[in-house]
Amino acid sequence: MKLKLSLILPFVFLLFINPIFAQKTNSTSSKIQDYYFQTLQKQYAKDGKELTFNPEISTPKQVLGFEVGDWHVSHDKLLFYLHTLAQQSNRISIDTIGFTHEQRPLIQLIITNPTNQNNLEEIRKKHVELTNPSSATISTENLPVVVWQGYSIHGNEASGSNAALLYAYYLAAAEGEEIENKLKNAVIILDPSFNPDGLNRFASWVNMHKSKSQVTDPNRRETNEPFPMGRTNHYWFDLNRDWLPVQQPESKARLKRFHEWKPNILTDHHEMGTNSTFFFQPGVPQRTNPITPQKNQELTAKIGTFHAKFLDNIGSLYYTEQSFDDFYYGKGSTYPDANGSVGILFEQASARGHAQDSQNGVITFEFAIRNQLTTSLSTLEAAVNIKKELLDYQQNFYKTVNDFAKNSTEKGYLIGGKNDIPRFEELLKILETHQIEFYVTNKEVKETEKKVTYTSKNSVIVPINQTQGRLVKAIFETSKSFKDSIFYDVSAWNFSYAFGLEQKKLAQSEVSNLKGNKINASYFSELFQKEQNQKLEKSEIGYLIDWKNYYAPKLVNQLLENNLNVKVSQDVFSYLSKNNEKENGKNKKVDFDRGTIFVKSPENETELNNLMEILTQASQEYSIKITSLKTGLTDNGIDLGSPSFQTLKLPKVLVVVGEGVDSYETGEIWHLLDTRYGMKISLIEARELSKIDLHDYTTIVLPSGYPQNLNPNTLSSWTENGGTLIAIGSSINFLKGSSYFNLDTKSNSTKSENNERLMYQNRDNNRGSNYIGGLILEGKLDLSNPIAFGYESETIRIFKDNSIFLEYSDNPYNMPLIYSSNPKNVIVSGYLSNSNKEKLKNSISIISKNVGQGKFVAFADNPNFRAFWYGTNRLFINSIFFN
Repeated sequence: MKLKLSLILPFVFLLFINPIFAQKTNSTSSKIQDYYFQTLQKQYAKDGKELTFNPEISTPKQVLGFEVGDWHVSHDKLLFYLHTLAQQSNRISIDTIGFTHEQRPLIQLIITNPTNQNNLEEIRKKHVELTNPSSATISTENLPVVVWQGYSIHGNEASGSNAALLYAYYLAAAEGEEIENKLKNAVIILDPSFNPDGLNRFASWVNMHKSKSQVTDPNRRETNEPFPMGRTNHYWFDLNRDWLPVQQPESKARLKRFHEWKPNILTDHHEMGTNSTFFFQPGVPQRTNPITPQKNQELTAKIGTFHAKFLDNIGSLYYTEQSFDDFYYGKGSTYPDANGSVGILFEQASARGHAQDSQNGVITFEFAIRNQLTTSLSTLEAAVNIKKELLDYQQNFYKTVNDFAKNSTEKGYLIGGKNDIPRFEELLKILETHQIEFYVTNKEVKETEKKVTYTSKNSVIVPINQTQGRLVKAIFETSKSFKDSIFYDVSAWNFSYAFGLEQKKLAQSEVSNLKGNKINASYFSELFQKEQNQKLEKSEIGYLIDWKNYYAPKLVNQLLENNLNVKVSQDVFSYLSKNNEKENGKNKKVDFDRGTIFVKSPENETELNNLMEILTQASQEYSIKITSLKTGLTDNGIDLGSPSFQTLKLPKVLVVVGEGVDSYETGEIWHLLDTRYGMKISLIEARELSKIDLHDYTTIVLPSGYPQNLNPNTLSSWTENGGTLIAIGSSINFLKGSSYFNLDTKSNSTKSENNERLMYQNRDNNRGSNYIGGLILEGKLDLSNPIAFGYESETIRIFKDNSIFLEYSDNPYNMPLIYSSNPKNVIVSGYLSNSNKEKLKNSISIISKNVGQGKFVAFADNPNFRAFWYGTNRLFINSIFFN
C-alpha cells in the first residue's frame, strides 16, 4: 500500500532515536491473550480451538513500549502504531480524510481480506448502489457488509481510542478460519479517534498526573481535569452533536466519508459516570425518532444479543433500553438511523484516569478498554452473522422513499425568503453534505401574514420525494407533540429557523408548480456576481455597506483595523438609483435601513485605493451589497453628515473563561468571532480579571455559568465608564451579586402545582420533563433598537436550552427582543412543560440597558447555539459593535 511521505517521515525518525519502537518478539503478551481477548479465548476453547496471532504483526507494546492501558495513548502514538500495522498487514489500507483545527490528521483504517482490498473501489460502488431507490434488482447475496467502528468522540472518554489499538491489532494479526471468514464478508472502517485534539489534551493531563502506585481516590488531581477538559475539540465543541449541523472540520471530513461508503452499522464508543456499568442500544423505546423505521430498532436489538453474549463471557454487567435515546439525529449513534444504517451507542463506566473507586469496586482503565474491545468484537460478529439482513434493510430503506413521501402530509418545503446570500448558502452547503437535492423557485410566492416574499433570488424548493427524503423531513419538520416528555438532547432543530429563514410546507401540486432547475449551494452567490455588471466606482464621499449580509461584521472589523472612519445609521434614508434603474418610469428609489454602514473615503489616494481593494474583495467573496456614493445628500431621510450616524470603534473583546463557566458557550463565542469574523478576541480566566486593566477592552462577555474567583463588582466601574458587559444564560443570575446588573428572573421552584404530594417513584421523570433540553420559540424584535439592526422582519426564531426567564424590565425601551404573545406561535417546535410555559408568559429574551456611560446586555437565550443557529448570531454581534 502507498502512504504519504509527509506522514511517514516523523514516524521513521522515531525508529532511529528510540530503540523501544524497534522491539520485536515472537510471542503475544499474556495480557493481550488472557485478559483483553478473554471473551474470544473462551469461545475458542468451547470449540476446542486456540486464538492465535501472527508473530510478524507487532503488538502495541512492541511498538509503543507499554501495554495498552498502562498509559493513555497520545494521538501521535496512536497514529504511529496504526501506520505500523498498515505497513505490516495486507489486510489494512489507511486514509487521511481530513485534519482537525490543530492540524492533527483524521485517519481511518479500511480493513478486509487482501482480495477485497484489491477491489475496494468496486465494492464501494456496488455497496452505494444499494442506496439508489431503483436498485431493486441488485442482489445483496455476495456483497460484504460495511461496518464503521468509531471511538472517543469525547476526548476524555478515552477507553474507546485505546481499545482501537487492540481491535486493529486483532484484525491485522488474528489467525484462523474465524477471522478469515469475517474479513471476507465485511469491510471494516476503523475510525480510531473521532476527536484527536480532545483525546490528546486528555492524555497529556492524566499521564502527567499518574503515580507509580495505583491511586484510586476520585478526588485526586488526575481524575479532575481543569477547564475546558478534554471532552471537546479545539474550539470546545461537542462533536457528538455536530453530525447534522456539520460545522466543525472533523464532522465535515467524516460526513463526506460516510456518504462515500454508506455503512450498514456505525458504532459510537463513549464513557459515562464512574458508578455506572455498561450500556448498549437500543435506548428508551418511546424516545426513538418517529422517522426511524421500526426495523432499525429490531436490528439494533438483535445486534444487542451478541453484545450481551460477549460481555457475559467476561462477567461484565450491562443494561439497555434505559437512560439514552435515539431522537436527535445529530449524534453519531442516531445520524445513521436516518440514512439506512444502524447506529449503535456504547457507554462504558469511566475511570477518568487510570483507576478510580466506584460503587461497583475499583474501575480500572484496562477494564474499561476490555469492555470497549469486547463490544467491538461482538459488533463484527453480529454484522457478519446477519449480513444479508442488514444489506436488505438498507436496500429496502431507500426503495421505500417514494412510499415515505406519499405518506407524508407535506410533500416538500419552500425555504428562504430573506435577502442574505451567505447565510442561505451556508444552509445549502449543509444540505449538499447530506446529499439532499434542492431546486430554484421558478415563481414568486407571497405570504402576507408572515410579510415574506419567496423569489427565484432568495428561495429553494426541497422535495421530500428524493433519495434522502427522510432526512429532509427530519431537518425541516416542526413538532409540538411527543410520545415522551424527556429528551436526552434537544427536542427541536429546524434548520430553516436556525438560519433565520422562512419556510412553507408544500402540497404535491405546489412542489410541481414551483420547482425549477436543480442547483448547487453556490448558485445564489454566482447569480449575485453576474448581476454586479459594473465594478465598484471610486468615491470621494464614501460607501454604504448592507448590514443584512451575514459577513458584513467581518468587513467592518477589517475596516476598523485599518483605522478607517466607519459609522452606523441609526435611522432610515433613501437615494434615487444612480444606475439608471427605473420603476414606473422614474428612477428607482433605493431604501437603506437602520444599521446601514457608512465608511468615509480617506483623502489619501493610497488609503482610498486600499479601501477600494478591501471592499471589492469582500463584495466578491461574501456577496455583500456595497453602494458607491456621489453625494452626501440623500433623497429622503437623514443625510450622510447627520448625527444619526454613530461612529464605530474597533471592538476589543474579552471572553471570560475558567472554572464554573460553560465551555460549550465559550467555544461557540470564540469560534464565531475568530473563524467567521476574524476578530482578535482575548480568552481570560475569571480569576485574572481583578489583576488586569480592563479599560483596554470595549466588551466583556460572560457565557453561562458561575465563574469562580470573580466578584461581579469588579465589572461595575468598568461598565460605568463606557464598557459593554454581555451576559448569557445563567451568568445573569451570577451577576445578581451586583446592584448594577441585578435583573429579575422567574424562580424555578421544585414544588408541585397546587402543593400536591408527588410519588417518589416518578421523581426522575418529573424532573426530566421540566428540564429544557432545547426547543424553538418565536420572538418579536424592536427593529429600531441597535441590537436588531440588519433584521428584515420583527419575527425571529430563538433557540432556548435553559430555564432562565427574565421578567419585564421597568424601562419599556430596554427590551429589544420579547417572546411572541400569541400562545399558538410562541412555541414553534419542541417540548416545554406546562410549568415552564407559565414562566414563559410575559418574559423577555434580551434586556439591554444603560449603566452609566456603558451598556449591560442580558441574553436569556444562547444566540450562538452549536455554531449553526446563524439566525441569532447578529443579535450577539450587534451588541458588540453597536454599544
